[in-house]
Amino acid sequence: MAQFDFIQMLENIQKFRINEILTVPPIMIALAEHPLVKKYDLSRLESIGFGAAPLRREISEEVESMFPPGKLNVMQGWGMTE
Repeated sequence: MAQFDFIQMLENIQKFRINEILTVPPIMIALAEHPLVKKYDLSRLESIGFGAAPLRREISEEVESMFPPGKLNVMQGWGMTE
C-alpha cells in the first residue's frame, strides 16, 4: 500500500488471505470498533502482533472474540503491559 488506508487493509487481508499482521494500537482499536470490519472475511488471520504503545486488554480481547476460541493469537510486543 502506498499509504495506509484501513478499509484497503481489510480488503487486502481478505483478497490475499493474509494470516499474520503486525500493527499498532490505533489499528487494533479500529479492528475492535469499526462497523465495516464485520463485512470482510478475516478468517485466515491466525496472528496479530502489535506494539509501539500500550493497549487496554479489553481491546485485544474484543478482537480475539471476533474469531473462534483459540483461532487467533494476539500478542503485544516490546514488553508493554498495562
